[in-house]
Amino acid sequence: MKHFLYVSWFVAALMMPRDLSAVVISSGDGTGNTTAPADDPGWANVGAIGSFSGVYLGDRWVLTAVHIGASAITLDGNSYAVEGGTSVQLQNPGGLGLTANTDLLMYRITTDPGLPSLTISSGVPAGGSSVVMIGNGRNRQTTTTFWDDATNPWTETVEASADREGYKFDTGNTMRWGENVLSTSSGSPVVSVNAGFGDVVSLFTTFDKTGETHG
Repeated sequence: MKHFLYVSWFVAALMMPRDLSAVVISSGDGTGNTTAPADDPGWANVGAIGSFSGVYLGDRWVLTAVHIGASAITLDGNSYAVEGGTSVQLQNPGGLGLTANTDLLMYRITTDPGLPSLTISSGVPAGGSSVVMIGNGRNRQTTTTFWDDATNPWTETVEASADREGYKFDTGNTMRWGENVLSTSSGSPVVSVNAGFGDVVSLFTTFDKTGETHG
């Protein structure tokens, strides 16, 4: 069974210790996967909020990141306006050493888009579980870039002497899906991430050459 991960702003990547606004795939030239996968977990429910992402939960509620903010969301080519006064910043549970606020925001849109409500799991998938990740964000370049990681910042080099390889960002944004496997490196795929807007309890994956076809 594959689990669905909505990618708003954070994807763990092999080379860049920073937040990414994209689903970056290693298959082909990186431009694929722009329509729903065969085992569709909810492609139509993920929409664009400017150059970022939001997910339609149901009953006119949208989930996004606080640092993105409540703005009109485009779902299947149609734009839906924000219903004023409905924005709610989600809270972390107490007693876990997390910030009170989390970088997650819910708000209602003024019109029902006619999409099904998503089923949200009450449990955490185990490390090693397959996931489908859907999000809107920056594209990658089609060719591989190689780096020598002995310097800071890394120095671009040729493949024969490279320590790292991956892709640079390209222009434009695209809704895309990819596959991955939840990390087992620490025994649990759960990590807490804070980009300055509050702790977000997140699931961790690694962008590498092994694993899923559309990793």
